[in-house]
Amino acid sequence: MIDEIRVEIKKSLAKAVQEAFQLSKSPDEIPVDIQTKPEFGEFSSNLCIQLLKPTGKKQEEIALDIILRFERPEFVDKIEVMEAGGVHYLNLFLDFPTFGDKVLREVLSSKDDYGKSDYHKGQKLLLEHSSINPTGPINVGRVRNSLIGDTMAGLARAVGWDVETHFYVDDMGKQVATIAWGIENKVTEKYSLTFDERGEPVLEETDGQAENELLSRYEKYADKPDFKVFFTYVPTTKLIENENLDSEIDELAERCEEGDEESLGRLKKVVDDVLAGQKQTLERLGITFDVFDFESRFVLDGSAQRAIEDLKELPQSLKLDTGANAIDLSEFGLERRGGGTVFQRPNGTSVYIVRDVAYHRWKLGQADANLIVLGEDHKVEFKELKTILKLLGDLKDDNLLDVVHFAFVGMKGRRMSTRKGVIVSIDELMDEGIDRAEKEVRKRNEELDDEKVVEIAKQVAIGAIKYHMLKVQTMKPLTFSWEDALDFEGDAAPYVQYAHARASSILRRGGVFEDTTIPENIVFTNESEKDLTRLISHFPSIIFTAAAERRPHLLPDYAYKLATQFTEFYHKSPVLGAEEEEVKESRIAMVKATRQTLKNCLSLLGIESPDRM
Repeated sequence: MIDEIRVEIKKSLAKAVQEAFQLSKSPDEIPVDIQTKPEFGEFSSNLCIQLLKPTGKKQEEIALDIILRFERPEFVDKIEVMEAGGVHYLNLFLDFPTFGDKVLREVLSSKDDYGKSDYHKGQKLLLEHSSINPTGPINVGRVRNSLIGDTMAGLARAVGWDVETHFYVDDMGKQVATIAWGIENKVTEKYSLTFDERGEPVLEETDGQAENELLSRYEKYADKPDFKVFFTYVPTTKLIENENLDSEIDELAERCEEGDEESLGRLKKVVDDVLAGQKQTLERLGITFDVFDFESRFVLDGSAQRAIEDLKELPQSLKLDTGANAIDLSEFGLERRGGGTVFQRPNGTSVYIVRDVAYHRWKLGQADANLIVLGEDHKVEFKELKTILKLLGDLKDDNLLDVVHFAFVGMKGRRMSTRKGVIVSIDELMDEGIDRAEKEVRKRNEELDDEKVVEIAKQVAIGAIKYHMLKVQTMKPLTFSWEDALDFEGDAAPYVQYAHARASSILRRGGVFEDTTIPENIVFTNESEKDLTRLISHFPSIIFTAAAERRPHLLPDYAYKLATQFTEFYHKSPVLGAEEEEVKESRIAMVKATRQTLKNCLSLLGIESPDRM
């Protein structure tokens, strides 16, 4: 609703400009921002300063001419001029009783659909995210990819996209070949693995029962298939390093790149096991996928070879002294040492970027637009990929393929390395969080039975992880801290979830928890009621902006502000203790609308909303 009013204001301002100065401007050219400070109105425009040059008038003259000709749209009460920092702003105030009544009725009638739109209805978005290396369990450093991807999928659906989520599986890389070789050569049976005082892995050949220190370190997850593969990966990597066995691994990997089905089959068991374990972890986080795309498919079906042949035809293609084929992208600011980006080795096999090109050529034909979530370490590779797709003629519009890059997550005092066996798995993080949350929930709710406490603890812990990793802008680094993530009093999921639970408690105590009736007349008696309703009205705009600008952090930011505003309302505006029945019913409607909006916002983040905490 707030955006609809903004559109009408833009139209009225454009018309006023035309009448006052005979200047033709489309509504889209008129700047109108939603205000965050109610004392300055609900909307603000710096239009006056933009008209200085074309009109040759002073800002105050421009403002007066516009105001005299401005036709107030529905809900707009008045327009005023305010000067700040040398700029004359046009501030617009809404007829609040009418506007607020409309907002609350919209929320209470729309329920779970409040905030959603059909802007992209009829359009399909293919969203690829996670695509975690099949070398073991998902660790803290990489799970941000999955959380961002899942949230972007929810945001896209909320603005009308038909979303299909994809997970790209690297089932033929050197790391997988390493694990397959280790399993076939029974490395974990022949060698014991320990760690020295620096944390470096140490192998010792044994003719008896081999020991693996990783098994004791991650005993709780010893039967989980992705951990089992991890227990092989670490000692095998160390053995290959010690014995200079890289050539054997390279040979196996090259046979896979040539499309040798027997070699690919040897790697398939490894990938299937890791993927099964990773799926279990992602499902605990509430994340699922529509499609799993395997890299080997694009070798076996000839797509990779066709990409090589097409790349050779480009004028930027060249042959390096090594005998490798490469593409020179220096004219696009993408220079590589050695003369270009290699796409075919001297032995004729393809490199990763070729399979990536083949994959994206296929993806571009499957949807109206594509979005991919990638780590910050893939920035250059993505630019190369996009440039190559343009040169090949497959990518005809930049908007058809977009990316969200993210910085990795660290743990305070821990440096992670899968190769060295130093990880903090998301399984561990979730279990630790549940233990921590359970203690807090028990302390706050002594009357709850054990089953309910555990249920709430899971909702709180997983919500805490997601919120903590999503509240920071994607390209800003993040160090995970339980002290911050499980904060019941600050910018964290438990604080927002508690606001939802408090709203639920008010409705339960008032006997209206399941009541869906909307008061005939909603009244506003103080500023805390108006401020809360204003903020609720912003939610659809937050969804649209977060989806369009690929900024998922706007959701946690909004959720925290709404929870904080609700707390202020709760303290300043007695709900069940209101003296007048009309006021009481109106405030109950505000509580219901807040609860619904908090629930909808948390849902987009993949976070549950407990009714008790």
